[in-house]
Amino acid sequence: MLFFAGIPNFLLKLLIDRKKAKLWIYLGQDHKRGKKLSKFFGKKAEEVDYSKELYRISGYIRNDFIKAIDDVSFREHPNPEWLFSAPSVKNPYSSRLFLNICYFFAFKRTVEEKRIDIIFVDSPALIKFIADHFKNKYALSKISAVFAFMEGIRKLLFVLLKIFMYAADKISRLIAVRIVLGKRNIAEFLGKEVVFIRSYISGEFTPDEDNIMETHFFPGLYSFLKSQGKNAVYLPVILKNGSYQRLFKNILDSGKKIFLIEEALCFSDYLMAIPVIIKSLFVKAKNLNVGLFNFKDLCNEDYANSIANQGFLDAHLYARFAYRLKKKNIGVNCLINWSEFQDFEKGLIFGIRKYYPQAKVIGSQPFIGPVNHLSLFPSRQDSILKIIPDRFLVLGNIYQRYLNSLSSEINAEFTPAFRYEGIFKPLSVKEGSGSLIVLTGYGIHNTLRVFELLSEVKDSLKSFSKILIKLHPASGISKRKIERLIRMRMPREFVFIDGRLEDYLPDVKIGICGATGTAVELVCRGIPVLHIADKRSLTMNYLVLKEDPLLWKLCFNSEDLSSGLIEFGRNVEQKKGLLEQKALEFRNEYFARPDESYWKDYIIN
Repeated sequence: MLFFAGIPNFLLKLLIDRKKAKLWIYLGQDHKRGKKLSKFFGKKAEEVDYSKELYRISGYIRNDFIKAIDDVSFREHPNPEWLFSAPSVKNPYSSRLFLNICYFFAFKRTVEEKRIDIIFVDSPALIKFIADHFKNKYALSKISAVFAFMEGIRKLLFVLLKIFMYAADKISRLIAVRIVLGKRNIAEFLGKEVVFIRSYISGEFTPDEDNIMETHFFPGLYSFLKSQGKNAVYLPVILKNGSYQRLFKNILDSGKKIFLIEEALCFSDYLMAIPVIIKSLFVKAKNLNVGLFNFKDLCNEDYANSIANQGFLDAHLYARFAYRLKKKNIGVNCLINWSEFQDFEKGLIFGIRKYYPQAKVIGSQPFIGPVNHLSLFPSRQDSILKIIPDRFLVLGNIYQRYLNSLSSEINAEFTPAFRYEGIFKPLSVKEGSGSLIVLTGYGIHNTLRVFELLSEVKDSLKSFSKILIKLHPASGISKRKIERLIRMRMPREFVFIDGRLEDYLPDVKIGICGATGTAVELVCRGIPVLHIADKRSLTMNYLVLKEDPLLWKLCFNSEDLSSGLIEFGRNVEQKKGLLEQKALEFRNEYFARPDESYWKDYIIN
């Protein structure tokens, strides 16, 4: 029997005979729903763990999915309304299309091997798709059809609410810009032959240099460009803001050339969001063929759910920003982009290409990305709006090969390591180091999974002198939020840390990592990593491009984690020399050796 996962508990009790159900499965990533269902069944029925199959399928169909999206872009919708949308951009943190398709194939494979009695699904489109393709095996409960329809209405109302919240935020930001930055003469401030550095700025930005914009994103690049006589200007996207006026005053006080798109935009540019949304209502995919199946309904559901996403609406504003600069006779020489191929980035590059055809675009990825984070990498569709950079810079050989394999238009070169430069300095390991470090990622689902597994292997953690925990600085996830969601107080042994990772590494024996690129930092220093896979979501494996069972292992459950702690603990004691050798091989693949000439790759004359 198929059920919509959002059905209330009291109805589940009426509809489901827990005595007869033996196996159940949940195709969704809502943590609260998963907990609710686990509590509902208790020990009377077993949840099917399909995490390994989900991970396998994501790798198996990845290229077919990207090709299917490209086909829609070329054959049906070669326009910004589609190309800036969530399904087209493929960011797994804002689009569930790839995950939902992976759910289907993982479910299809699982039911070939075992009889599942009850299936719960989050997506109304996916539950209907499963019902249609397994009509002789699983029936959709009538009440679920009603609740799935109500979920569609709820999401429509949520889209309307997001549009209202987006408008309110933009108005408040525009007012703050006019009050604080409105007196700046744009032409005088920007000057001639502008080289924009597109990165991010936090609401916690202060005038000193100890801020995320200058320590995390392209550290040292602004000063280097200035030393080369270039007119460098920061063009940041605002992250996690509190007070816009306070942030903008700090920007003024910094003395740096920091420019915001709102300074150039007019009120009429914001009104253009209205026709964009109206046009979006008529965008429908006719074919999204992955394998032998057409997932157009799942695609259209994902598109409809995302037309009020900030990035989608911002993409059109960023394209308009380039137009406004041109109207003010501002000369743009180059755009250096922190290249994640996000929706708003595509809008910015599209606008620069359109209104400044002579300007060059440098796309840089001085960071480590997992291949399941599909939006980080270009595909054929990016040639439609000329999104692919003139020069593409990456950290090392492994990403150079991977990116060059994706498109004949890309010839990736190397970037300075920036914040990873410390990876080439020897690590002074303390004698008898015995700490365990836990590093979490950006997404909430994987972070919660890390702490769930930690609670299940608490006896295996007793051998470590300390358990250090570092949360992802850009995630907005706090210790209190984790405790509330998993309903567990953190043990006293868990020491939450901030600051520079390398300050803690000399005392670290083994690392447990969620979806974070810092996993690569650890293995490059000879610290073996147990990488936590997601249970019901896409696993972001940052180490997958180089297999090495001595340095890292993917853990799907507590048994994997517990045995991994024992195995890696033994390796650290008995195979120290081999670990150091393997770490060096890993580092040489992920990072190009430091070379001053790489800085000059950020200059196109």
